[in-house]
Amino acid sequence: MSEYLLSFTDDAGLKMIYTRCARCEINFISADEDLCKVCKGEMAGSRFEDDDEPEELLCLYCEKRQVVYGEEMCASCLQKREKAAQTLS
Repeated sequence: MSEYLLSFTDDAGLKMIYTRCARCEINFISADEDLCKVCKGEMAGSRFEDDDEPEELLCLYCEKRQVVYGEEMCASCLQKREKAAQTLS
């Protein structure tokens, strides 16, 4: 595990030792920590926002299914609305 150690001396002459996070092996953490901040957040259930993913919106009427693109309701509720409009006219 020596390839994962990073050591340097700061201006005050204190030796700082960092190791790679045991979970992701990407981020460096101080020797007294178990996981990096990113892994701690993931373990706690938080998720980083990804702007590339479209937001999934639920139907405003049934609140169960995903809305049709450009609409405010799902396909099922749209069909029900169209049937209701036909019976009224």
